[in-house]
Amino acid sequence: ERPLEVAASGAVSDVSDPHTQAPAANSGSKCEELRLRANALFKAGEVEKARKLYTRALGLVEEAYGSAPSTVAKGEATPAAQLYANRCQAALTLGDIGGALRDAGWACDAAPNWPKAHFRLGTVYLHKKQFADAYAAFKRASHLDPKNEELIEACRQARSQMLEARGVTDHFAMEHDQKLLARARAETPSSDASSAPVDASQVPSAIHTEPRHELERIPVSEDSHGALKLSVWLPNGVGMAALDLQISADMVILQASEASIALRLPLPATVVDAEAKASFSKKRGVLTVIMPLSEPVGAVLV
Repeated sequence: ERPLEVAASGAVSDVSDPHTQAPAANSGSKCEELRLRANALFKAGEVEKARKLYTRALGLVEEAYGSAPSTVAKGEATPAAQLYANRCQAALTLGDIGGALRDAGWACDAAPNWPKAHFRLGTVYLHKKQFADAYAAFKRASHLDPKNEELIEACRQARSQMLEARGVTDHFAMEHDQKLLARARAETPSSDASSAPVDASQVPSAIHTEPRHELERIPVSEDSHGALKLSVWLPNGVGMAALDLQISADMVILQASEASIALRLPLPATVVDAEAKASFSKKRGVLTVIMPLSEPVGAVLV
């Protein structure tokens, strides 16, 4: 059973992580006891009391597990990350959006390869109506757990809200996400006996996969608004000659039919598409696109 469960109820995490360092006997057992008590209080509706216990447990984490970052497998949590993620959910339930945002960020720092930490961060951004940031966080979580249909759906909803806020409908992206969701359901056995079975014959055999990508704002010069930098990791053997790259003021479209990859990325800010520049590192297999911004914006990560 996968440790990530992103149910709409926002239940706290009960993940047991066998990959973290062995805790100091007394502090480690006390930390775990507090976490379990807090989980029980949260489920019983005693959210404020649960939050205080999570805080007490966090105070014991360094003593129990040391100050050095834990080495964990991809997709798994550290004790600190679990506690921050749970306290984040408690803060959200209590309406403390600022506290939730801090805890979600700290959970990501404590376990950067744990999907649930990024899911928590995306959920907080949704509450703040920062849809581009929410989409970025959900996308990161989905890259870490690509077959998780809840994350695929979270990405779809966040992207839809982001585009709706800008008055845009991305039918291509909606169709792509529906195909991904169908494939995930076909490949992942359902634990819910009442769920309707997926007819595998209805799932496309060849789906254009969205490649790993990152988008960030970078400075260019003091007299400019900066630029958006898009990095796309391409499959082995795919170079610039195989790519169909299109850039508009608010959208990047990338396709490579022979490699079965496609990316249609709505931009969170308007760019000067005529001044965009693309380069490709054959050694790293990374396509880099620099797009000057047409107006000042805050930090952007997608």
